[in-house]
Amino acid sequence: MGLCTRAGALIYIKATKALSYTFEGKNSSLQALLEAVDSCAQQCGWDDILDITIDQDAAGNNISRSILTHFGEITLEKASQGALEYLGTQSRNAQALHQMHQVLEKSVSTIVKDRMVFLQ
Repeated sequence: MGLCTRAGALIYIKATKALSYTFEGKNSSLQALLEAVDSCAQQCGWDDILDITIDQDAAGNNISRSILTHFGEITLEKASQGALEYLGTQSRNAQALHQMHQVLEKSVSTIVKDRMVFLQ
């Protein structure tokens, strides 16, 4: 759906709205952030970009893990590889990545934002 339509603009506004609280970077609130992002991802259709290919099995099938539940197992390199496949393209995954970036940027403190890594 295009952003030039009223319906498209309303969907974009909803999909890029800040979470209900600001994440301050404390370990004690990390689970709440992950759950809030997961909820937003389910509502906005971001599931494809959250599943990161980490390896292949003997048959050549991709082994994927959710970055929200297996973030300790996924390297920045692996997460970046997946994103680079659609970054800058006219695709649903590129749109989802942009939306999630907007949500995260609006939902973290300045200190956390300064420490975040964004693909350029």
